[in-house]
Amino acid sequence: MKLKAKWVKITDVEPILPIAHINTDTWGLITKDTCGVENIRLSISEIKPGGCAESFVHEGFQQLTFILSGRGKISVNNEDFFVEPDGCLFIPDTTEHKTEVIGKETLRQIIILVKVPEEQKTNQK
Repeated sequence: MKLKAKWVKITDVEPILPIAHINTDTWGLITKDTCGVENIRLSISEIKPGGCAESFVHEGFQQLTFILSGRGKISVNNEDFFVEPDGCLFIPDTTEHKTEVIGKETLRQIIILVKVPEEQKTNQK
């Protein structure tokens, strides 16, 4: 299938509660379903105060997390990163990570998952 340019608004997709998340809404804007792409996924995620993304591993995907608003702690292989707006965190493939909200503001973030070709995987088990 030949891909073509497509404009997708957050109001065009239904929010989901991702696996291993609590009190979270995620909108998959650029996905196989919305645009036909298979090697990349862009989502907007909102983790509300008291919510979290429990410990999880994306097998074969690298993750970029850009913080739009709110503050949080993202633990990557037991290393804590205190995140805030206008910063980005890179998480290598097959790396355990979890996210907690700090404070009373919703943590709003852009999540980009990029599929890693087999020969380029960085953290083989």
